[in-house]
Amino acid sequence: MKNFKHSRFLLFSLFFACLILLALSFYLIQHRPFDSRVLPVRFMIGDKVGIEINESALTFGRALPGTTLHRGVFVDNPYAFPITVRVFINQTIASYVFAPNATFILSSGARYEVPFVLAVPSNAEAGNYSGTLLFEFWK
Repeated sequence: MKNFKHSRFLLFSLFFACLILLALSFYLIQHRPFDSRVLPVRFMIGDKVGIEINESALTFGRALPGTTLHRGVFVDNPYAFPITVRVFINQTIASYVFAPNATFILSSGARYEVPFVLAVPSNAEAGNYSGTLLFEFWK
């Protein structure tokens, strides 16, 4: 009788653990972006101003210390449903680059230009800087 109770308890515990794992798996699948994209970011700080045009990266060109530059990245929603877009800036450039609107909702078929600002402190060291932007797309 003692073995039977122990087996039932073990079977119930195993069933309960599987149920929890199934629920957790479902939660994790539902609470992650359905797509994401990484976009390189580059800029230089120096004693002259310059521009760079590049379709595969967000580039600010060359900036003087103490200046602020603005650029934008277009995001399109080709899906038949609205999406939430979240933008993350990696830490290597986060003290220079920021997005005033890092989370937004885009309706089906809509296009939005995400504004980015490069704010170069007056005491910034000259050199080449690079990092990445991560765009996450959520249902």
